[in-house]
Amino acid sequence: MYADAKELGLLTISGAGPLLTATPPATIIDLAVVNFQALTFALNVGVGTTSFSATNTLAFNVQDSDDGVAFSPVTDQALSNASGTTGGNIFIVNSPIVADTLAKIGYVGGKRFLSCQPVLGGTHAGTALHWTGILSRPLVLPVRPISPLV
Repeated sequence: MYADAKELGLLTISGAGPLLTATPPATIIDLAVVNFQALTFALNVGVGTTSFSATNTLAFNVQDSDDGVAFSPVTDQALSNASGTTGGNIFIVNSPIVADTLAKIGYVGGKRFLSCQPVLGGTHAGTALHWTGILSRPLVLPVRPISPLV
């Protein structure tokens, strides 16, 4: 799903929404179709009703691809503001949280396609998660004119 954030002159892509009890399908993003080269993930995990632990986990998995068919897990070299990436999991919650948790992680890997998916491990009675992808490094300028507020 695409939404135009006109006040910022950026294109955003959002995922999740209601409380999650199972792993949702992956979202595939074609950066070339929208004429951008990079994307920043803003991940927000709410307290919800799930008690995170070593067995009840949440991971945000990102994979990239040149052709949209064969995806590979992203590595630290393709990211900014992240380290210790394992198997494409760029953000992991595996211990109790007492307040909403926010993370901002940039993808600068240079591949055309991204596959983004929250992955739930263990039992989830209701996990609050929202993610937004903010596209950057446009291939064509201007991105779009920003109309004045009326």
